[in-house]
Amino acid sequence: MREKQLSKRLQAVVSLVTPGRRVADVGCDHAYVSIYLMEHGLAKECIALDVREGPLERARNNIAAHRLSRQIPTRLGSGLEPVCPGEIDTVLMAGVGGILVRDLLEGSRELSHSLLEWVLQPQSDVELVRRYIRESGFQIVAEEMVREDGKYYPMFRAVPAESEKAEYGDGCMEKTEGKDRNTKKIDQEVWDRFGKLLLQRRHPVLYEYLKGREEHYKQVLLQMQENPAIPERLEKMAANMEKAKEIQQEAVYVRYALQYWENKGAKKR
Repeated sequence: MREKQLSKRLQAVVSLVTPGRRVADVGCDHAYVSIYLMEHGLAKECIALDVREGPLERARNNIAAHRLSRQIPTRLGSGLEPVCPGEIDTVLMAGVGGILVRDLLEGSRELSHSLLEWVLQPQSDVELVRRYIRESGFQIVAEEMVREDGKYYPMFRAVPAESEKAEYGDGCMEKTEGKDRNTKKIDQEVWDRFGKLLLQRRHPVLYEYLKGREEHYKQVLLQMQENPAIPERLEKMAANMEKAKEIQQEAVYVRYALQYWENKGAKKR
């Protein structure tokens, strides 16, 4: 069968998988990722998993068409629940909402936290996933970001913090001596939202995204100033004020990230 070409997004995701690992492809859909990993010798084994029978049946058909049914078993279930301890080294989740990514990892905590790596591409709430990684004793050691069909997709590989320190040293860590508590808090918020490694690499797609968000927030705040809502009820006014504060805070994080890019990012190259 003719080889299926992965999208730009999925091509970037598979590039984060450490070759030779046993991979669980959670939410496999058509199983294109599992098929690609096996056909290109990037995975020792793959298990294609999905919570819905329809997508899993499509996955089985595609896998069979590529004559990989023995190498890529399919299993029905939520997250990593169908996987037994010791079967896999890597969990891969792409195109899944960030809250669901967190819940699926936490729902199989004993298994997920024993793995060698997590390769994740959350569709939303990216900062929540980065925060969960950090608070779970894992650390992001590689990040990528692509723009496809007008949308931006960050993705990353995380490993247990102790193994990261042994393998990579402290190169991913930012020294915080001399910084006050508020500055450290802002630093962490910015890293969680936009990715420290992407900023340190001065990733061009991230820069494009940040400039777009900066302009968006400027326009929104300008419109709110020029056309202030005058609601009849005080609760509506309070809601509008709260929304404005949220936008202003997000704009601060974007400006901080851009400042880091311009003033500090070059020093990390």
